[in-house]
Amino acid sequence: DSSSSSSNSSGDKSDIWGASSDDDSSIDDVDQGGMLKGRAKWLKKEIITTKRVRKDPKEQGAVQKAKAKEEAEKAAAESSQAMKSILSVENLTPSILQKKVKELAASRGRKGTDSRQVLRQLEALAKLSFGFGPRVEVPILMNVITAQFDLQRTMDDYMAIKTWKASANYLNRITGFLTDDGYKLGQATVEESDMLLVNGIGKKKMKAAASSADGAMAAVAADESLINPHTGQPETEDERDERTRLEKEATLTEEEKKTILVMGSYALFLSSLEQEYVKSLQHINPHTQEYIARLRDESMLVELLTKGQAYYQREECSPEAAILAQLCIEHLYYRHDSIAKHVDKATEFYRKYGEVEM
Repeated sequence: DSSSSSSNSSGDKSDIWGASSDDDSSIDDVDQGGMLKGRAKWLKKEIITTKRVRKDPKEQGAVQKAKAKEEAEKAAAESSQAMKSILSVENLTPSILQKKVKELAASRGRKGTDSRQVLRQLEALAKLSFGFGPRVEVPILMNVITAQFDLQRTMDDYMAIKTWKASANYLNRITGFLTDDGYKLGQATVEESDMLLVNGIGKKKMKAAASSADGAMAAVAADESLINPHTGQPETEDERDERTRLEKEATLTEEEKKTILVMGSYALFLSSLEQEYVKSLQHINPHTQEYIARLRDESMLVELLTKGQAYYQREECSPEAAILAQLCIEHLYYRHDSIAKHVDKATEFYRKYGEVEM
């Protein structure tokens, strides 16, 4: 019995030591870094091969074109929907446009306001203003550009390239009015802008309600029955706004007609556009195709800065002209002539024929 018990105990010990040795060997086969060691390193491994499917460049280009077309159609649909939801195109007048722009500008920055929705609505109003001349269109474009810069949440974010190009195109259109058509910009104060947009109607209502002996309701009821003093016929509030706007335009001199009152600084917009361009180059990987494509926008930026400098020199505004001249020098001084020539040539090609997806 004692011999059998000793043999059993020895067998149990051997099993234990054997199990522990197997565990130790398995542990030794793999180190802490996950690399194989010992005999496991030399054992035959099962290799799984996967066949790499090469994409056809033509099919890939077709997919990219279809995606770009779909995005363009979606953007056009959103723009048309925003245009329909804001104003009716029928019987549209500059005074109605200006009043709606003031409402949208007042809603910027408020809690719960979607800044992108406000931007889309302002862009729709800018498209509607194309047929009313620079004195109506330029102030709306300045509000659109302001809304585009409002999309930046933090100091480290840079403006999206698509938004940057849209802002550059708006500034280029404004620059065309200033340099080619001989217009100049004037700084509109808050009182002047209110007078231009709503002709002081709200203030008149408040004064009438305060001074009326019958009370505020009687003043409002009397205001609803509007009569044209020239024809004696009843007119709507929008018709009165447009009539008073035209009467004021008729009293302006030729020099005043060439002055467009705007909210915002044209030189500041150009400087901010240049800062956003430099910031984007600092964030984009220089080894990517996106960086190379971004370099093409520099010539358009320099052209804008040069035209802005010429405008301020014409108006004898030396501080603004000096700032824009310095920005131009910073972009031109370190450029190699041969490289700059090819970049400008590529920029002109893409400006004429557009982006081509390969």
